[in-house]
Amino acid sequence: MAKEYHPLVMLMLARIKSHPEEFEVERGRTNLSKRWSKVLQDIDEYACEEGKRLVSEAVNAVRMDQAHRDAMDELLNGDDHRAKVEADLVAEETALRAVTSKAIPYPTAGTGITKSSIIPQY
Repeated sequence: MAKEYHPLVMLMLARIKSHPEEFEVERGRTNLSKRWSKVLQDIDEYACEEGKRLVSEAVNAVRMDQAHRDAMDELLNGDDHRAKVEADLVAEETALRAVTSKAIPYPTAGTGITKSSIIPQY
């Protein structure tokens, strides 16, 4: 007879299998998605050793698949992708400068704007 694990361990294994994207690491961040981090922490703290191992292996498999996709994307699209990201940043910065250049300037010393020129006299 197969060993039975805590229902939480079984639930997380099923969720990892059905929704692996929820267990991927966001690039630039070291922690898990906030949705499951507490649950995975609880499993790591309270589950039996075999349950911990099963969940850890399942999460690690998702992460390895993610790393593989990232590596393949870099190999196939790296230069083009970086060029597109750079072009997008330049376009965004240009658009932002265009919008801010149309904004009402903040009065500074020497601009000729005084309190009396802003507040109408009655």
